[in-house]
Amino acid sequence: MCGICGFTNFNNDDIDSNVLKNMILSLKYRGPDEKGEYVKKHIKLGHTRLKIIDLEHGTQPSFSKNGQIAVIFNGEIYNHIQLRKDLEEKGHTFKTRCDTEVLPKLYEEYGIKFIEKLRGVFAIALYDNRSSDLYLIRDRIGIKPLYYFIDDKDIIFASEIKSLLTHPKISASFDMRFVNYYLKIGLVPTPHTIYKGIKKINPGTYLHVSQNGVMEHRYWDFPINNRRNITNENLNDYIDMFKKKLKECVMIRMESDIKPIGTYLSGGIDSSTVTSIAQNYSDDTIKAFNFTFRNKNNVERDESKYAKFLAEHIGADYNQLYYSDNSFELIEKTLYHLEEPTINIFNAQTFYQMASTVKDHNMRVVLMGEGSDEILGGYYFHIMEKIRTSINESVNNEISKEYRKLPGRMNLSYQACEKYFQLHNDVADFIQDDIGVYIPYLVEPYIQRNYILSKKLPNLFNYYSEISVNDIIDEPDTHSRFDKELYYDVKTRLIDYIIPTREKINMVFGIECRFPFLDHELIELVSCIPEEKLIENFDNKAFLKKAVEEIVPPVIINRPKHGLAIKSEVDLTKHKCLSKAYIEKTGYFDYQTLTNLIQEYKNTNKPYLEFSLGTLVERILAIQLLHKIFIEGKFRYE
Repeated sequence: MCGICGFTNFNNDDIDSNVLKNMILSLKYRGPDEKGEYVKKHIKLGHTRLKIIDLEHGTQPSFSKNGQIAVIFNGEIYNHIQLRKDLEEKGHTFKTRCDTEVLPKLYEEYGIKFIEKLRGVFAIALYDNRSSDLYLIRDRIGIKPLYYFIDDKDIIFASEIKSLLTHPKISASFDMRFVNYYLKIGLVPTPHTIYKGIKKINPGTYLHVSQNGVMEHRYWDFPINNRRNITNENLNDYIDMFKKKLKECVMIRMESDIKPIGTYLSGGIDSSTVTSIAQNYSDDTIKAFNFTFRNKNNVERDESKYAKFLAEHIGADYNQLYYSDNSFELIEKTLYHLEEPTINIFNAQTFYQMASTVKDHNMRVVLMGEGSDEILGGYYFHIMEKIRTSINESVNNEISKEYRKLPGRMNLSYQACEKYFQLHNDVADFIQDDIGVYIPYLVEPYIQRNYILSKKLPNLFNYYSEISVNDIIDEPDTHSRFDKELYYDVKTRLIDYIIPTREKINMVFGIECRFPFLDHELIELVSCIPEEKLIENFDNKAFLKKAVEEIVPPVIINRPKHGLAIKSEVDLTKHKCLSKAYIEKTGYFDYQTLTNLIQEYKNTNKPYLEFSLGTLVERILAIQLLHKIFIEGKFRYE
């Protein structure tokens, strides 16, 4: 894995030669092993490298044979060996074993359509010196980050925001529309960021940059409305195809010249599946890492007994590690490296602790089980429609009648959400791990009626309605609720929360995360399987359980879903960034409204409101901290 950066200069501005060097320097931890530059009149490209394959070669930029095509690349092309063979048959020759070298040759052969042949994760900058065209390409799911800023005819790009901010044309300031959006939803949806003028390239798209401007092109999208009519007779055929494809997805992600490979093993079915496949088909012993808690507040979140059992069952090298209590400094470090506000600060900082500890075990590559829930419908809220329409009225007719009125998380009102949790103990015990889904509807009164943002700012509340599930899906009325839920989760929660908190944080410590469940070929296969086959009898892991029952023990398969939800040992309300002086200095929030919010948060006896209002306080703190880190530039963590 690596870091990439650069900018065009079609306006022929007088730009100091140190600008590119500073952009590269800010990405050093993403690629501590090597750095490279490509400098021409109209283009500057920079690269930092983390060596994984062909350690002796592979310096970037990589060029075509005639030197006219230059490529810098962050990621991994999992099918590069087959692509290399195909190119050799067409007369191309290679000097290295690196996957990067296939990219300029593929472009020579197929033009920009070469990206359709790639299987992997990538952020690519490709410059064609013959036409002065620059292509900025992001992988299909958005595993690898790629940010950009447009300045008139020119574009500035980088793997991280902090690299962009070293460029003299960019200064950090918040776009208050997205501060407001973040307070309710907990993230800023791609392609936007919380910073004015800075955007993310959409997954499955590329930007074509020329002297005529910037054009966006989509080459892949998360498949929707592909469900087929599968009978019980041919279901086993799809299970067999899924098993074969998933094994392939794990195995191609185990290529590395640095051994051993590690896995993050929670003890749940997803990470257990990935770890089992990796160990069963590897000649080396896999190092499995499980993290658990020492403090009493999180003892119910301890899954280590399941992880240890699985590792011993398959013969993996089990490593038990522990989270320390979170601290203000750890939260600040995490936000510095994430660069954007996140749904859950405490969960995010646990990944910082995990990665820093795994680095001490000399790991360079780890496999993770993330993505399974998003493509297979593994969250409890994915089965809300089925529960609502199928609940047995004979159990409790009044509860059943009220429960079926709830419209799910789409268009849910505050009153409906209150009713939902009043029924919690009777019909929805399982939902406690997914309370975060309902936070937007619980915190709405504090953002709308009390207006938590400073009264000196324009009223932005209605901006919430500008980005909804119907806005990001073409022809939304033609898709089922289930498919819309999956699509919406992939386009928001997965790419703007789950992936960054794993990929960006692990890269701080020179660790490459790989996600077998997020292989686009596996996703396309799963998209054909109808909802009723993925979820049976309210079991939203039914299909996966059938597929892995031969390699994952029943004790793992049959245990309840157990999400990561950290209870903090730190009182966020005491942070200096929430003081009256600093709230008034930044000017984003109304201090009296914030004081009232904190008071209600501390006094409420309703657990779900305590959680939700506490989350709102956490998000306000995140904005304040990001202001201090990036707007004022008060922190720098390497």
